[in-house]
Amino acid sequence: MWLPTSSTYKVQSAIQGLPGNAKVASLINSTEREWKMELVREVFGEEEAETIQKIPISSTGVEDRLIWQGIKDEGFIVKSAYYLQNELNAMMLGQSSLVTKKTTDWTSCWRRKIPNAVKTFIWRACLDSLPTRLNLVKKRICKSPKCHVCLCADETVIHILWNCPFAMDVWSHGSSSLQKCSIRPETFSDLVEALNSSYDIEINSFLEFKNAQQKPQASPCGTTEGLGTWNPPLPGVIKVNWDASLSASNGRAGFGIVAREHQGRILAHKKFSKPSSFDPLLAEAQRALYAVELAIELGYSSIILERDSHSIIKGVMQDQSRWDRVGMILSDTKMKLSYLVSWNATFVKGNCNTYAHTLAKVALSLLESLVDLVVNPDTL
Repeated sequence: MWLPTSSTYKVQSAIQGLPGNAKVASLINSTEREWKMELVREVFGEEEAETIQKIPISSTGVEDRLIWQGIKDEGFIVKSAYYLQNELNAMMLGQSSLVTKKTTDWTSCWRRKIPNAVKTFIWRACLDSLPTRLNLVKKRICKSPKCHVCLCADETVIHILWNCPFAMDVWSHGSSSLQKCSIRPETFSDLVEALNSSYDIEINSFLEFKNAQQKPQASPCGTTEGLGTWNPPLPGVIKVNWDASLSASNGRAGFGIVAREHQGRILAHKKFSKPSSFDPLLAEAQRALYAVELAIELGYSSIILERDSHSIIKGVMQDQSRWDRVGMILSDTKMKLSYLVSWNATFVKGNCNTYAHTLAKVALSLLESLVDLVVNPDTL
């Protein structure tokens, strides 16, 4: 069981061209640390070959280990298996993977002991009456429906409050029940009903989400990007910012990386795209690894990694291991960081990272094999 599919996690197509005792290692180019895609396409069906292509491979050769995808940041616990089994049972009954038997509906928010403003907010969200960019486009108030935070999808109510990678990062600081929740509903009302019935989560968690959204504060120094402030590093230290833009329809991610010195001057920037599963946290971890690899490639010995993902910054800075695919990428990143003289990783708000964000968005239009790296010749 090694395929990241939500149904069986097993290969379903008839294996061709490999002996019955063949191992996954035979599909990997051990020198280049990448999949032998020609062989993969010969052996597996088209859909499974595309899934395999998006599975990240360790760039440092870490040992194989069992992982559990039912919970973030931890190993296996029985409760997470219970939640996963409920979802699988629903799928076997021909139901949506995100809906189990409903005992309440979203209108129950009016009976909860929470502030009236929160009840009204939830009610409007369930009715899709919030002023999202998609709704504003329908009213001809703005031109583009794209989410201004991630630039990956249209800004619907369910996207901006739940499915957006940045919303996921906020929810990752909530209760363990929320962290275990893997549902991706189509509407906000479906989400509220699923949380009420399947996970017994109090709706006042949405109040915590609203309180977590703080307006960016201006800093007295630094380089302004958007509404935030990018602060330069100390002399002799290089600050590396990165970002990515996911395209679920194309199954690809565009990556953008920028390195700057203490005066704010851009030393190098890089943009490229790769096949990617629509797993925001995994993609976020891969971005951090690519940023470190670029720093090593350009010979930087002292760097600061800066990004607007609490989960990844925390994962890089702490010694605790994660028993999932994200943990493998973080292990690779820490291994490569150990080659440097000094390094640090800090959190920055997304509006301080607009240059890398623009690079990532443009990268989605690049050909698969094209990597655009621009290095300031004065820094060589």
